[in-house]
Amino acid sequence: MVKAIVTGASSKMAARLMQFVNEADGIELFGAVDVKGSRHVGQDAGEIHYMGFFGVPVTDDLRDCIKHSCVVIDFTDKESSLDHLKIAAEFKTAMVMGTMGFMLDEMDLIREYTKRTRCVLVPNVSPALFSEMGAGVELIYRSFIRDTFAREAIAAAKWIVKQKNGLYDMQDVLGLK
Repeated sequence: MVKAIVTGASSKMAARLMQFVNEADGIELFGAVDVKGSRHVGQDAGEIHYMGFFGVPVTDDLRDCIKHSCVVIDFTDKESSLDHLKIAAEFKTAMVMGTMGFMLDEMDLIREYTKRTRCVLVPNVSPALFSEMGAGVELIYRSFIRDTFAREAIAAAKWIVKQKNGLYDMQDVLGLK
């Protein structure tokens, strides 16, 4: 059984993640982390979203629940995601990260952390920019249904725990590389 921690516990995305983890086979919700000082700390992760009692208290420090977990699922912000990946690397715990917009130096840091753990980047928005001589076209794909990303993240979480240290993407998870 894959023991998963979901970060950003009070967010709408975390609610979908926790619900799907709670319903999926082969994975269970082991921890829920929210921002420092959150009013939800100490409350049950399911109850803060009116999904029933999950038996998982919300904490504001990943270190409080990471020790016996298998994977961290993180759809927070860049700074928080990098902090969580650093902690995951310290504990050699796998991670699924749905955050986007990392700069080159941040990607270098991610690659450095993934020498000690494994991580799947599952970005939730895919932009492309084409330009020529002052004119340009920007194509942006956005899914407004969180369920798509939640399902991808859970599949990635179940897959990544069995992999060697390194940085992966959904093509790896789906066997397309």
